[in-house]
Amino acid sequence: MSFKYFVLIMIFRNLFLVLQILLVLSIAVGLKDLNDVGRVKRLATPTYTAQSVRNTGKYVVSIRSRTPYKYFGDNHYCGGCIISPIFILTAAKCVMRCCVEVA
Repeated sequence: MSFKYFVLIMIFRNLFLVLQILLVLSIAVGLKDLNDVGRVKRLATPTYTAQSVRNTGKYVVSIRSRTPYKYFGDNHYCGGCIISPIFILTAAKCVMRCCVEVA
């Protein structure tokens, strides 16, 4: 083994040692910050009036099954939100079982 390789090995060894020290210090500082978190002040208190509930309820839909299975209530198995006159946004798990036809 030549002297050049020996120098490279020593440089990488020292660099690895410096990286280990930096990692330990960053973890210690991160844990210190997590322990110092106090109560977070709420910026606003939500108020629900009858009018606000009626306005938001206009865009909520119930996706129901045509099969006789009872999920929750009257064959309801998923919810969605109207995002345009022809599209409803819902979770992928609601439509992953089969192809869905819009009636």
